[in-house]
Amino acid sequence: VSTQSTGDEFMATFSRMFQIRDDFCNLWDAKYAANKSYCEDLTEGKFSWVIVQGVLKEQAAGRSQIMSILKQRTSDDNVKRHCCKLLESLGVQKETQELLMEMEVELHRQIEEFGGNELFQTIVDRLSMKRVEILTS
Repeated sequence: VSTQSTGDEFMATFSRMFQIRDDFCNLWDAKYAANKSYCEDLTEGKFSWVIVQGVLKEQAAGRSQIMSILKQRTSDDNVKRHCCKLLESLGVQKETQELLMEMEVELHRQIEEFGGNELFQTIVDRLSMKRVEILTS
């Protein structure tokens, strides 16, 4: 395994994990909501990774509530909470948490394969899902 391909693989995995984690935190992290605004991706009508997973699951079931909420670009916290509950009921929250934990393990493996790097290990640890304080809907 060349260091170039290992480095490219690490950066691709890290970038993907960082974005999905940000999407997750936008909807369910208490600290994120306190520092920014609650579910601002819904207010902005963003098709985040988490939202897309929910929309796809709803489409498969012949429903479109999440898409309707997204189109509203609502600032109503009750509507946002309802959307989060829909995502949770579809299993999106749990599946996203599991994916992020798997990606964290994979990043640690890649760092070790690359020869170890304390700074990268610390960054991945700081982004760990274990540090996210989940909001209850």
